[in-house]
Amino acid sequence: MSGGLFRTDGGNKMSSGLDLSDPEIAAGWARVRDDADADAEFLLLTYASKNKLAVAAVGTLDGMSAVMVADNVYFGGLKHSDGTRTPNPSPTRTRTR
Repeated sequence: MSGGLFRTDGGNKMSSGLDLSDPEIAAGWARVRDDADADAEFLLLTYASKNKLAVAAVGTLDGMSAVMVADNVYFGGLKHSDGTRTPNPSPTRTRTR
């Protein structure tokens, strides 16, 4: 079984080497996990410094692309329409053409 940065089932968590100590990260992910919070469908994290992540945004999927800036790296998780959540520990890079 593989782990994940946002793993909550008690299994082994992977280590990314990134500092996720900002309490806003845990608070944002808790909002995404809260099925009653309709305004928190995704959590985006970005680099605050070389090894430290910070919350870039928490919001609805309709507004997610508006907060993403070209040439920035994001990590995140989202709530599916069936209520499940998908953490995505892989970086995504937005590009302009």
